[in-house]
Amino acid sequence: MGISRDGFARLLYRLDGTDDMKFLSYLLFQIDEARRYIEDGRLEHLRLALLLLDNAAEIQMDRRIKAERVNDFETGGVRV
Repeated sequence: MGISRDGFARLLYRLDGTDDMKFLSYLLFQIDEARRYIEDGRLEHLRLALLLLDNAAEIQMDRRIKAERVNDFETGGVRV
């Protein structure tokens, strides 16, 4: 037997552990903190801003990839 579509989606949700609003709140917080560091202009704060922006991009890509994996599972691997 295989895993059901709902079971697969629940597994990915548990791996991610956040709902959409929490995810957006976390993402916006990181971007806003990066903005504050950039506005400060000191080198060490610019480095922190870069790390925050890099992490924000990485978590967005992670969620997108997980969503595509669920879509691939639903369509049997056929891209729609």
